[in-house]
Amino acid sequence: MTGFKLVNLKKLIDVIGEDEVKSILSDFSCPNNPDVEKYLKTKAIEFAKHGWAQTHLVYASYKHEPVLVGYFALADKYIHINADHDKLSSTLRKRIAAFATHDKDLKCYRMTAPLIGQLGKNFTNNYNKLIRGDELLQIACDKIGNARVK
Repeated sequence: MTGFKLVNLKKLIDVIGEDEVKSILSDFSCPNNPDVEKYLKTKAIEFAKHGWAQTHLVYASYKHEPVLVGYFALADKYIHINADHDKLSSTLRKRIAAFATHDKDLKCYRMTAPLIGQLGKNFTNNYNKLIRGDELLQIACDKIGNARVK
């Protein structure tokens, strides 16, 4: 996706400090979904510091200046698949085993999957008009795809 710049929140904290990042995030507004705004302002930094989620800020150029137009947060979700051998065919077990690990104690297969935990546009100064929702979602999906390839 061209025209947008992605900034990892954790890396931004490391470069400019937590107080400056809080100041940047304080201008984010999402009246259509208060939970999206609340997460970014009150939880994203802690989640980034503890490694619970990776938050990515999306910037676009407006009047030759970078402005925050949206963000998304990615986390790993763990899926448990019952390993009852009477109910799973050997073919299905082989397919599952290609992507999952078997936990003998829990008698299940455990697999990680990406989770887009939060996704939102910034309505401050009508910056939401600088990015469409499908573009923001595509950027998040591209980030997941790139991480899976590596």
